[in-house]
Amino acid sequence: GTKPWSRDIYWKVWGITVVLQCTVCGNAFTASELGHCAFCPLAPTFRPGQNHGVYKCCNAPAVRFDTTGLRRIQRGCTAMEHKVDM
Repeated sequence: GTKPWSRDIYWKVWGITVVLQCTVCGNAFTASELGHCAFCPLAPTFRPGQNHGVYKCCNAPAVRFDTTGLRRIQRGCTAMEHKVDM
């Protein structure tokens, strides 16, 4: 028969190897990080004509358009479970 610990090992390995995409923060994450979606609940504010702004909820810097071409990991002051479209 199947040993009880083998099921636990299977799900732990599955959780660290399956990569999903969050529809809220836009980040790719492993299934083991399902409960760690960080985002800012309020939209950032920008001065007219400016690319850099600030999130009102936490004063974190915001960029309207990322001109570097590098994908930055979204961070935020609020956490919830990631949302995934399947």
